[in-house]
Amino acid sequence: MSRKISENEKLNGSVSIGKYTQPMSMMLNVSDTAPASDEEKMSRIKMRESTTYWQDAYKRFMKNKVALFSFGIIVFLALFAFIGPYLSPYSNEQQVRGSERLFPCWEHPFGTDNLGRDLLVRTMVGTRISLAIGIFCSIIVLVIGTTVGAVSGYFGGWIDNLVMRVCEIIYSVPDILIIIILQISLKNFLDSTFPNMSIGSAIFSIFVAFALIYWVSMARMVRGQMLALKEREYVLAAKAQGASSGRIIRKHLLPNAVGTIIVTAMFQIPSAIFTESFLSFMGLGASAPLASLGSLANTALSGLSSYPYLMFFPALLIALIIFSFNNFGDGLRDALDPRMKE
Repeated sequence: MSRKISENEKLNGSVSIGKYTQPMSMMLNVSDTAPASDEEKMSRIKMRESTTYWQDAYKRFMKNKVALFSFGIIVFLALFAFIGPYLSPYSNEQQVRGSERLFPCWEHPFGTDNLGRDLLVRTMVGTRISLAIGIFCSIIVLVIGTTVGAVSGYFGGWIDNLVMRVCEIIYSVPDILIIIILQISLKNFLDSTFPNMSIGSAIFSIFVAFALIYWVSMARMVRGQMLALKEREYVLAAKAQGASSGRIIRKHLLPNAVGTIIVTAMFQIPSAIFTESFLSFMGLGASAPLASLGSLANTALSGLSSYPYLMFFPALLIALIIFSFNNFGDGLRDALDPRMKE
């Protein structure tokens, strides 16, 4: 029930209702309480397109300039290693008489070694071998570590205890020492059993050594993810519907941990490349006729003071590979983490 407002109330800017006094600015206008029209509703709604998890991750990754730059370096190195040798007029083992130990020039941009072989094409082939070893070792670690970690984390009990004790034993010994011992033993065995192995006994033994050692960190990471995810509601619902343990792991647990798994696998690539380069530099890695970046650096060590370019280019490429993959992995980690949303 409304009443007429007096002149004094208008001057004072307040209305007396019973024993209470209310400012006129707080009085509601009937027109303000009318329902908003569809146009007014739409004008106040900030529309945003519906996106998926991977689309959000892609947008976050594209905003990371360092990761994009590192990805560009990786693409360039891949083209340099896998396409470059076919564009060069020289082959990997071709010796040019009279061109021994040439400094970088127009005809040989990276110079030549003591046998007159073009260092540019040899560096391309060495980069190819180093990248291939890093990628294949990462795949081996990914498969073994993900499988062992998922089974250990999901089932728990004595399986989890057994896996964790094995991991602790492996962690207690320096990994480089184990890899050197395994690599030497496997190389001698393979040389005597398969003398004509196409990929080289040293490289194959590196694959086996990585499969036996470096799965530990991946397995522990995946185990932690399984422990955190297996108590979620969708997992309990799948169990209530009669889903098998294998199906729950494949369809529910691993897809929800795929971001962390990808990032961890990406960080394994530079680790494998550095380890292989170290072994090759020590004379335990790729051997002739194959040549990785580490073996090229080892060859250049004897003439380091007189011909430093022989060491400079392989070392530069090793540094570029490790730098680019580490920064690319950091960018993937930030992009695949939903908590990094603005």
